[in-house]
Amino acid sequence: MNIANRLNYLLESENFIRPDFRQAPFLQQEWEAILAGLLPLRTDQAIYLAERWEIPYAYLTDYNKTDIDIHRKLQSLQHDMLTNNKQAEVTLSELSVPYTIPSLMQEVIFKLLQSVHFYKKNKLENVDQLESEYFSYMLPNNRIMKESGVFQKALFYYYGFKYYYEGKREESFAYFERLLEMTSDKEEIISLIQNFTLLANENKEYDRAIDFAKRMEEFSLTNKVNRGLAIARNYLGVLYLLKENYPTAIYYFEKMEHLDLTPLMRSRMYHNLGILYSKQERRGEAIEMFLESKDIKESNQLKEDLFLAYHALARNYFLAKQQHDANHYLKLAYQTAGNEDETSLAKKAEAEMKKESDPKTAIDLYEQALKYYEKVQFISELDELYPALSELYKKIGKRDMESLYKKRHEALHKKQKETKHA
Repeated sequence: MNIANRLNYLLESENFIRPDFRQAPFLQQEWEAILAGLLPLRTDQAIYLAERWEIPYAYLTDYNKTDIDIHRKLQSLQHDMLTNNKQAEVTLSELSVPYTIPSLMQEVIFKLLQSVHFYKKNKLENVDQLESEYFSYMLPNNRIMKESGVFQKALFYYYGFKYYYEGKREESFAYFERLLEMTSDKEEIISLIQNFTLLANENKEYDRAIDFAKRMEEFSLTNKVNRGLAIARNYLGVLYLLKENYPTAIYYFEKMEHLDLTPLMRSRMYHNLGILYSKQERRGEAIEMFLESKDIKESNQLKEDLFLAYHALARNYFLAKQQHDANHYLKLAYQTAGNEDETSLAKKAEAEMKKESDPKTAIDLYEQALKYYEKVQFISELDELYPALSELYKKIGKRDMESLYKKRHEALHKKQKETKHA
């Protein structure tokens, strides 16, 4: 890669002004040859352009040099991004200052990692801008491919996310596998396989996600990495829960009990066991697990997921016909709800408790929750709420509203089939 790529990028994307050839230290023909990558940029020409464009002189002269300090920062940044370390955001901010990286190679590596960050944050407009402007000039020159292992890792990382968001799953996983082959750091390997598992799960490829999670479990056992083992078994429990294979899910969560878990991870393990026992209608055991989860959160002042513990206890005490306890935890759930999603879940739980004794109040609560779920298009919740409302309106004799929600439910399923077919 040479200076021609950078000059074309600055001219076309940054809208820098072309030199005035009446005063410039080069001729029109020389300029065209430089932009075509056929001539090097002389020192006097670099000085002229740097002054004209008000950019650092080194940005036009040190483009082939490797800055050791920046090299180390990029290595750390890549590691931090692979392992979900919050330090990555700080380093990204430091290196985002314009013209701070003179080396073309290192600048491209940084931009690739920056685009991965944008993909992770779902900032697709930022990615589009990088791809349409910067990468369109910098990536086509394949000579850069053989120059740096750090570059290749960044490139594979970038293409893994790019193809995933474009719906090209096989290409995406192929690039992540190539990245994995280049990685020797244990924490990076665990985090990468974790990414594979999450992406497959997000696409509802549960069997594939299970294969990745088992791979993480095996690697963690071989290399004695407790954190990786806890993550792998947690994923396996969740994935088998999603596949409705409850005994296997319980098996993996119970295997976690013997690991050295953080309080948050331990509380989630008990919560997931509570969900599984609840699905098997083992109410007493479910409540016991949810109480364990709640106690860990409260004693460690873990506000994260505390709402879910109260919500689960309210529902399960209600199903166990212990209304006093159900009301107590429902009240706590409302008090700890931190957003509209959690408030809507609490309203659903209250509606469920009141649909037999007070159907009109239940209808009102369900419809309040429905406004939110229709706004965010939460399909699984809509799939529950439409028939629940249809049944309640039938109960109070409002046939027109019963029919309305039946039609909405039918339209929802029709739309799902069309989307799946497309």
